[in-house]
Amino acid sequence: MLNIFIPEISNIDIKNISKFLLSEHSEKILLCFDGEYKYINNKWYKFKITTVSNSDKVEKLNNVNIFCSQVYKRKTETTNRLPCENEYKLYKKQIYKLNPKSKNKFIVEFIDGVIKDYYFESHEFFSNKSLQEDMSSFLSLLK
Repeated sequence: MLNIFIPEISNIDIKNISKFLLSEHSEKILLCFDGEYKYINNKWYKFKITTVSNSDKVEKLNNVNIFCSQVYKRKTETTNRLPCENEYKLYKKQIYKLNPKSKNKFIVEFIDGVIKDYYFESHEFFSNKSLQEDMSSFLSLLK
């Protein structure tokens, strides 16, 4: 899956896209120096962020730099020991789509109620016109 980040836009206003909210998911996590931990079915699991090598590219869309990468969280192991230095956080992920049948998503991630990340997610290549149209539409609403 392709993740598309917009580093040039630092502040977004999601009020303008609220009608496109498809789903929302919240969970409690522990953030540690070596990854993220989640308590699932009475066990602690460690998660790491992984990128697919040689997948990073910088593209342009409407004179805005776009960073494309294949990034995903991967469950690595169960553990009985947690690092002493950790922070308990409330994580929330909102998924937006212009059309429920669209293959392209706009993701907004919150930690403790504050926007921490936002990006597009798609199975399409960046050159796909439908993806570019969806991205342009969202970007015009977010500014």
